[in-house]
Amino acid sequence: MHDYENEGFGHGDSPEAVGESKGFDKQSESQRDRAIGRMGFTEPVAGVNAPQHTVGQGKSTTAAAADLLYGVIAKPVDSLRHIADNKLVLAGILIFVAVVWLNAISALPSMLNELNQAPEIRRLPLFKTSRSAAIFTVIITFLITFVSFFIRSGLYHGIALLLKGKGNFTGLLGALGFANFPFILTVPFGLLGFVDGWAGRKLPMLASFPFAIWVIVLEIIAIRENYKFSTGRAVVTFFIPPLVLLALILIPIIGIFILIFTFSG
Repeated sequence: MHDYENEGFGHGDSPEAVGESKGFDKQSESQRDRAIGRMGFTEPVAGVNAPQHTVGQGKSTTAAAADLLYGVIAKPVDSLRHIADNKLVLAGILIFVAVVWLNAISALPSMLNELNQAPEIRRLPLFKTSRSAAIFTVIITFLITFVSFFIRSGLYHGIALLLKGKGNFTGLLGALGFANFPFILTVPFGLLGFVDGWAGRKLPMLASFPFAIWVIVLEIIAIRENYKFSTGRAVVTFFIPPLVLLALILIPIIGIFILIFTFSG
């Protein structure tokens, strides 16, 4: 009778049993790796000083996400290219949602300060109490920002394709979501809203302005890296939607003024 214990097998184990156990372990590991892969954290970020191994080989999803977020700040070009190429859409949307929620909540002191300066708004049913006003404002802010994110992304995608870009919509969504991460640093500025008067109403916005410029630059990089074209085309892609919107607003206003001056003369 063959002595399995002397060949490294446990008591009562056969090579067949051990093989089945190892096969089960590999199957479980494969399922875990595929699940992590759906989040997109399966490749090292090019150019970022991170351990060169995948999440499935010993690195947690949280650690991989932290590497990507650090990369967006420290080495944005390489990181956003990686995010776009690997279509990390779910991770990008989750980052964007978290940033929007935190900023909407942190802006509540400033918003309540603004409402205190507008008694006519305070008389409206939704704004009579600070609690109802806060809940309504946070929800509306989130919904408007979230919906506009997809609308903007769709417009960017269409314009980029017209400019001969060679990217995809999912890659763009993921890259734009991560590009908005620096806005997380503006959350503490919401505390300035507790200051009474003009300072409490305007300081949070003024303090956030440099971060808004930063995010605009990152979004332009995200567009460029996703569609594999020049920085100039990425800038045009980014600014066409707001310019068109501005024109749609200004043209009727200018038309009204022309009519007023024409008939008043």
